[in-house]
Amino acid sequence: MDNNRCPPKQLKLQEKIRKGVDDLDISYVNDVEIVNLMVKAGLGITVMPSFVAIENCCELKAVRLAYSAGLNYGLVCRKEEHDPLVLSFCHTMQEQAESM
Repeated sequence: MDNNRCPPKQLKLQEKIRKGVDDLDISYVNDVEIVNLMVKAGLGITVMPSFVAIENCCELKAVRLAYSAGLNYGLVCRKEEHDPLVLSFCHTMQEQAESM
């Protein structure tokens, strides 16, 4: 989400990801529906707090992160994701979030 529109702890998580991954291609948006469309189209993944995660959607899945923020944060990717880079990134972020 756009840095001006997301909760402070989400901004902190997004910045940690941005600074920690050298070759990351980032797009910022202000609308959850646009984010959902982008993920469904296979354009990447997104960071979302649990109150907007769409776990019941037939095309997307939430990947929970152990990130203490008062809210539950995780990543959202396609349910049937096969891209090894996306799968590896989700796995790595699950491991990294435990030490954040």
